[in-house]
Amino acid sequence: MKLSRTPALAAASLLAVLAGCAATAPDAARNPPNQRLLNSVTQLERSARVLAQRADGIDRAFAQDAHALLSYASEFRTALVAGRASDSDLQGYFDALSSSYDALRSDAKSLDTMQANSAVELVSGPYQDVAAQMSAPHTSL
Repeated sequence: MKLSRTPALAAASLLAVLAGCAATAPDAARNPPNQRLLNSVTQLERSARVLAQRADGIDRAFAQDAHALLSYASEFRTALVAGRASDSDLQGYFDALSSSYDALRSDAKSLDTMQANSAVELVSGPYQDVAAQMSAPHTSL
């Protein structure tokens, strides 16, 4: 008596296809909006920490704004980690962060030194990532 291998091969093929789909899930499914935002804010916080350390030797007002940016980035990250902040709360954290970033850029422009400008560049990319995510259309942050 000869047994057919077709059902076993079909089942094995189906399992392989399903495993492949699970392994290549879309980025949005593996990385929900809050997680992507959390990653960006965490990177901004790291960059702001380095900036704050470097800013202490640049100018007093610049250093104060650099430390404020670090503080706002830390608060924003903490709110995201807690997962209990509403969209409007998160927008408030972002608005404070934005004001701090703008003040820092204004300080750098006023100082017009290579040291201040390069220090701001440390946070510009990460800040832009956060800003892009906060302005992107979404159903929930």
